[in-house]
Amino acid sequence: MPTNSFERRVLFTAAVLDVLSLTHVLRTLAGRLLGGGKSWWRLLLLSAAFAIGSLNLTLQHRKVLRPGLNQPLWRSLWWVESLIRVTFLSILVGYKERFQAPPQTLFALGEALALSVTVAFLRLWTAVRGYTVNDLSVGQRTVIAAQIMVFFPLFVNAVIFHFTEGFAFDTAWNFVNHTALTVGFGNIRVRTTLGKVILVTVGNVTLIFVAFFLFALHNILPAARTRREVLALATGLTAYWMLGSLAFSLIEGWDFLDGVYFTWASLTTVGFGDLHPNTTAGSELWLVYTYIAVCMFGVCLSSLSQAIHKGNTAQSDLHMNEIAVQPL
Repeated sequence: MPTNSFERRVLFTAAVLDVLSLTHVLRTLAGRLLGGGKSWWRLLLLSAAFAIGSLNLTLQHRKVLRPGLNQPLWRSLWWVESLIRVTFLSILVGYKERFQAPPQTLFALGEALALSVTVAFLRLWTAVRGYTVNDLSVGQRTVIAAQIMVFFPLFVNAVIFHFTEGFAFDTAWNFVNHTALTVGFGNIRVRTTLGKVILVTVGNVTLIFVAFFLFALHNILPAARTRREVLALATGLTAYWMLGSLAFSLIEGWDFLDGVYFTWASLTTVGFGDLHPNTTAGSELWLVYTYIAVCMFGVCLSSLSQAIHKGNTAQSDLHMNEIAVQPL
C-alpha cells in the first residue's frame, strides 16, 4: 500500500497515461481505417496493440481480480503487455512513411508510442515496489473511470461527423473536442441538417460525460484554503498560461502576445475563433493543454471565491461580536 502521496501520484499517472495511450492507438486505428490505404498488415498490428491494451484495462479497472489472486503474476503480465504494445507501435512508427495515413494520425501514432514507453517504465517501477491499481484512492479511480467513459462518446461522435459532414477523422476528432470543451473556434462547423440535429441531441450526452470528467478531476486537485495557497495556485495557473503561450507561439509561428491571447481564450473557453491551431502539433497540444487548463482555471476561481467568502464571514462575525459586547 502506498505510504505517501508521491507513490500514489506515480500509480495514478501510469493509469491515466495508459488510458491516454490506448485513446491515441484507437484514434490512429480509426484515422487509418477511415483515411484509406492498403497497408493491412500494419493495420493488423495496430489492432493487436489496441486489443491487448484493452484487455489490460479490463483486468485493471473492472476489478476482475481479487486482491489475493496471485497479484505478482498479474503485475508481471501487465508489464509484459506494455512491452508487447511498445514493440507493435515501434514497428509501425519505423514504417510510418508507408503507413498511408493522414499527418495528424501519424502524429497520434508517435504520441501513442511515447506514452506506452512511459507507462512501461512506470509499471516496472510499481511492479518492483509491489503496488497495483488497488492502491489508488477512490477519487483517483473515479477520474480514471471518467476518462474511459468520456472517450467513447467523443470517439463515436467523431465517427458520426466523419460520415455526415465528410470530415477527415482527425478533423472530426478536433471538432468534437472543441464542442465538448465549449470553446468553439468556428473554423470547423457542421453544415448539414442531419449534422446539426445530431450535434444538439447526442452532443448533450457528450457534454454531460465531459462535465463529469472535469468534476472528478477537480475533486482530486488540492483546494487552496489560505491566502498563501490561493496565491500559489494563481501563480501556478499564470505560469501554465505563459508556458502554453510560449509553446503555441513557437509551434504556430505567432508572436508571443498572440499566444497569450489565444491561450486565455482557450482556458476561459471563450474561443473567439480569430486564432486557432493550424498545425498538427498545435492541434494535438491544444487537446491536452486545454483539458488541464480549464480544470486549473475552475479550481483557481473556486478557491478564490471560497477565500473571499471565508474572509467576509470572519469580518462579519468579528463585527457582530463587537456589537454584542457594547454596553446598552
